[in-house]
Amino acid sequence: MLSERSELRLFFVNAGDSFTDGRNIILNPGVGELFADKRALRQTEYLLRMTERFSDNPLQALRTITRALNIHESLHILYTDFPGGVAHDPRASTPLRASTLSVIKNIIEDAFIEAVGCSVYDNLEYFLLWLRMLLFCSDIPREGTVDRVFAASKAPIAAKPQAQAGVDLAARAEADLAARAEAEAKAAYVSKLLLLKQYLEYMAAFLLYPMLHLPAPPEALADYTARTKPLFIEGSLCGNAQERYTCTQRIFDIIEPLAPETETGELDAESLKRMLFGQKTHSAAGTSPVPYTREGKSAQALRRLWTDENGDPVLDADGRLSSRYVLRRDGLSPGANQAQRHPQPNADSIPFWDGANAKETAALADTDQTSEDADFQVEPRVAGYTGRDFDCASIHDGIGIEVEKPPVNFHLKRAYTNLCNAHRLTIHSYRTRLSQILNAETDVREDKLLFGQRIVSHRLGDSKKRYWQKTSRGVDVPNVAFLLMIDGSGSMEGKRREAAMAASVILHEVLRKNDIAHAIVAHRAIYGEALLRHEILVDFGAKDEEKYNLLTLKAEGGTREGLSLYWGERYLREKSDAEYNVILMISDGLPAHYADEDDTYRPPASARDAANAVRRITERGTRIVAIALDFLDDGDAFSCYQDLKEIYRALVSCTDLRRLPGQLLRLVSKELQR
Repeated sequence: MLSERSELRLFFVNAGDSFTDGRNIILNPGVGELFADKRALRQTEYLLRMTERFSDNPLQALRTITRALNIHESLHILYTDFPGGVAHDPRASTPLRASTLSVIKNIIEDAFIEAVGCSVYDNLEYFLLWLRMLLFCSDIPREGTVDRVFAASKAPIAAKPQAQAGVDLAARAEADLAARAEAEAKAAYVSKLLLLKQYLEYMAAFLLYPMLHLPAPPEALADYTARTKPLFIEGSLCGNAQERYTCTQRIFDIIEPLAPETETGELDAESLKRMLFGQKTHSAAGTSPVPYTREGKSAQALRRLWTDENGDPVLDADGRLSSRYVLRRDGLSPGANQAQRHPQPNADSIPFWDGANAKETAALADTDQTSEDADFQVEPRVAGYTGRDFDCASIHDGIGIEVEKPPVNFHLKRAYTNLCNAHRLTIHSYRTRLSQILNAETDVREDKLLFGQRIVSHRLGDSKKRYWQKTSRGVDVPNVAFLLMIDGSGSMEGKRREAAMAASVILHEVLRKNDIAHAIVAHRAIYGEALLRHEILVDFGAKDEEKYNLLTLKAEGGTREGLSLYWGERYLREKSDAEYNVILMISDGLPAHYADEDDTYRPPASARDAANAVRRITERGTRIVAIALDFLDDGDAFSCYQDLKEIYRALVSCTDLRRLPGQLLRLVSKELQR
């Protein structure tokens, strides 16, 4: 249906690659046994923020691979010319040159159909992104594009001349000299062929995986890559198939010095095996048993997969950076606003990208620990907001919000286990208590009935007369989601931070055991910068290992509580489908922050702003409950309850930090019983 061809035939095979000749699609869903590669599937889920629906379900993975491959080939039928221009191009004078042209065309065509797929069609981006990342994360050896198209380039090594009886010394010396010259010529040829392979690998990674931050290319390729990058991007966004092939020709004309004149040699391109799909679709010979011609449709690609037409990160509808990931050898790739805090790596110290990073990143998902000096890390791109994204006071208009999900620190596993053991009685007690609340029988109201005990007046207009209601006894599990927001300002340093950390661990263990939706976020404002930083320590539907991040809670900077609460309301609305949303706030004082001389957020103005935020959010249906850390002892006399009472309508005072977990869990119990 997607290909708009009613006479299209679809074939499934158990060997080879997937491709199309314009009127047939040949699919190998089991290619490389990707559907059973748990490590690659798990890593793909991690990179794309997906739940573990594929790594634990090979059949579902196989279905999705089949669908994604079918979408890819159907897009070729729609937009690619058959046969390709390589078949009639005078540049393809040798099989090696024809193969080089077809690989360049393959890279551009794949990038274009993925770009037009996510620009023109709804819901295709999910499949294209997933398969592209799965191929990258997989390290299962399989025959790839470059190995296949250059298979004819493998030549036998000339035998070393053997001494024969009756041959004089002069003839032997001449034969040795000829053999040495042949060996030198072969070595020069192989070196040139490998340089061509490096170029193709680099440009495929550049165009098809723009989320990769590649090191500088080898010096011998620097000029070629600089001159051809604009042509690759132009081709990937060009809506006309003939003009796209013109870009292929212009690229080949630039890199022609890299293409050896002979047809012998050997090419080993492991990394391209994960990047390109079926080369038969783009080959000069064609794959149709009978002559077949079809012109691809013209279409406008508004953006490339992963990026927009300018190569910038894709923005969601609300202006946030989308949930894309950037891989690079020194960790997180920042947005433009963070380039100074996270400088680019030194390209001279990084070897040419050879695809090995797929194995390195995939290993992170299978291990219980990571090395602090690991060569490669995987982190989510920072998502960004500004105050203009919310209906808050104008004082927040120029303030940005960074929302980041830190990588899991497996070094904290033992410390987390020890903390749970120290509080196991509290955890067990509240697990049991909440379980009893959730499983207790209560009066359950059923409405939209044809018969019942009473009439619901506002449903009297129902055309199906479903305006009756009845009450029965049963288990009515509350549909509630909790967001715990922890004050991460500098005043929390010391015992308050430690108490908040322990309380968040206990809360997470209790709620997780009872399957209650929740997330835990630390919020702070950076002094001297128009910036808030929110760290999602545990997300909704989090993987189990995310809980270790609760021990990374820091105390620095100030708070801008009004704006943070507006963000919390939206976060709950986007991430949770619960009927009731509750924000639990742990705080130790009034919010305070300054970005510059013109922006000072201090009491009493900050208190009034936060109070207005609480009032408006509560009126819209999200309940907010706060705990004031009124920690009082001989060494630290401190009280903030009366100050925070100006902000929060529902406020609890904690004067003994040892009781904080119990108070927090009692609040949760009350909300579940409301």
